[in-house]
Amino acid sequence: MKTKNATLVYISTIEKEIHPAIYGIKAYALKYIQDKNIQILTKSIRAKHSTQSSRYALYPSFSPQEVQKIGMSIVRQHPIYVGFSTYVWNVEATLLLAQYIKNLDPNITIILGGAEATYNAKKILSKEKCVDVVVLDEGELPFLDLIEGKKPIQTIQGIMYKNKGKIIHNPHRNILDLTTVPSSYLVGLIDLKKEKKSAFIIETSRGCPFKCAYCSYNINNYAKLRLFPVERVEKELAYLLRNKVNAIHVVDDNFNIYDLRAQRILKMFIKDNNNTHLELFIRADAWQISEQLGNLLANPYIHLTIGVQALKKETLKITQRIHKRHILEQNLYLLNQLKANYTLQFIIGLPGDTYKDIKNDINWAYSFHPQYIHLQTLRINPGTLFEREAHKFGITYEKKPPYVINKTYSMTAKDLKKSEELNIMFKLFYETGFLKKTINQLHLNLSLPISNIIEELILAGIKPVTLFMFDKKSLIFLIRNKIKKILLKNNQKKQWPLFEVLINTDII
Repeated sequence: MKTKNATLVYISTIEKEIHPAIYGIKAYALKYIQDKNIQILTKSIRAKHSTQSSRYALYPSFSPQEVQKIGMSIVRQHPIYVGFSTYVWNVEATLLLAQYIKNLDPNITIILGGAEATYNAKKILSKEKCVDVVVLDEGELPFLDLIEGKKPIQTIQGIMYKNKGKIIHNPHRNILDLTTVPSSYLVGLIDLKKEKKSAFIIETSRGCPFKCAYCSYNINNYAKLRLFPVERVEKELAYLLRNKVNAIHVVDDNFNIYDLRAQRILKMFIKDNNNTHLELFIRADAWQISEQLGNLLANPYIHLTIGVQALKKETLKITQRIHKRHILEQNLYLLNQLKANYTLQFIIGLPGDTYKDIKNDINWAYSFHPQYIHLQTLRINPGTLFEREAHKFGITYEKKPPYVINKTYSMTAKDLKKSEELNIMFKLFYETGFLKKTINQLHLNLSLPISNIIEELILAGIKPVTLFMFDKKSLIFLIRNKIKKILLKNNQKKQWPLFEVLINTDII
């Protein structure tokens, strides 16, 4: 009997990262498929370059020649189905490639899955002629049912599809039992030797029990937290560590929600580790981190990303985010005491926040001196409360990925631009060391909030966009004048000799 091919495709960013989505779908299909004449192929494509799709956001893009080359290579495999895993960062490049494939062979059934397709299913099917089926939520079972072809399409749960020009929305499928899902790593679907220098993504859970208004990771099947068996997680880590991969990213939003489980996983990682870096997302504002877990999190090979998002009570209430400031600060004091490596994350433009609140967020975060402080402008993700009720909160936003906001009821477009500018200048100072000694000394000697100092420099014309317009001599002259004015304004003229030296060393 003739072999039938189905191809799974994922387009990644230019970063070296192995995303397991399509390999997980394949692993599940291989385990449970009954028709052994179906061959499942995978194609992970790294974009060679990227475009600035929106403010400060880079996304993969292809030249017409690259689309042609990739599309032809897929069509030559004679697939019956081509499935794409979509996210906000790759959907536009994905649709471009899907359209090219459909033009080459209209008989190929194009399937889209992933977060971006799930929450935009009807819009995609209405607008994109090349897309035939959208898989909703988890893709393992719907993809298997589609490629086997044993069930009439109208009976396959968890999909939306076209039929004679009409869009049909089948019922959602029940959540997947994660104990039935095989690991794409453990069944050998990913060539670790070839990709050794990449970062490898693993899941230890799916879903989120929280209901943050800006997040789409808590909708439908993902509204309930489910755990992969801890034994499976340990086996995956052991396998990756044995192969001495460069880095492992755990994509769970709440890795530490169960303290003892997190401890067990980290103990195993630390015991078997040989120079592999581990990236974790943890919650620090909802429950206390135990000292035992803190000691494990402070391992030098572990980096933590801690989502704070906002500090203002009104904003937190609007975003429906559980946040206990005293718990957060206790946890950060513990992590600092243990010398943990961590990033604090905030969102610019949450309804309720003003420009002044962003300054306060920066000042507060700076007081803990984390390794990094990241602020990112709010994106209105499809399917979220903020998308459904954008008018209520005065939100206007770009209708194309990455759906970044333009304003809210509490932040004008002008203040949003000021906030973004402040963030970029702060990032330049905090992460690259530009004027770091000078700004730190101003902060200490004059007791000025760090955001006020950055703001003063911006007002003087010292910003990232203009820095390259000055030669070194002109830049030093400009900064010297501004620092002198700040000292005079605060009756600290006598400190000028100290700052004159600092400015010269900072610029050099």
